[in-house]
Amino acid sequence: MRSFIAQHRTLVAAASIVVACCLGAIALAVWHTAGVEVVLVNNTGHALRDVRIYYIGGIVTVPKLQAGDSFRTAVCNETEGGVYVEFADDAGRPHQETIGGYLGSYSRGRIDVDFRANGRVTCKEQLSTSMLGF
Repeated sequence: MRSFIAQHRTLVAAASIVVACCLGAIALAVWHTAGVEVVLVNNTGHALRDVRIYYIGGIVTVPKLQAGDSFRTAVCNETEGGVYVEFADDAGRPHQETIGGYLGSYSRGRIDVDFRANGRVTCKEQLSTSMLGF
């Protein structure tokens, strides 16, 4: 008596192709929706001017972020690299901070950026850098 696989070789091959195509479609969908949400919160007590988020693939500009306000955007690096924020404090002094040390094109998640008095910035990252989000 021949095995099930030997008897139904065409069916098994077709099922394998369908499973492979489904996995490929899922991977493509995950890759296409990759991105990191960046949330800026101004807790300095004064407006921040010329806030810019730099990442590999673009720049997001916020001309003015009022005291107590927040701003949300999404970034997606085209290749591996960091994410930085630049801003000017109330005295006009420029500041630059790294807010995402390593992000790849598959990175997903969120970075919370809290601007505080005297140019201090704190960041909290919740990131996944795998293609499948693990």
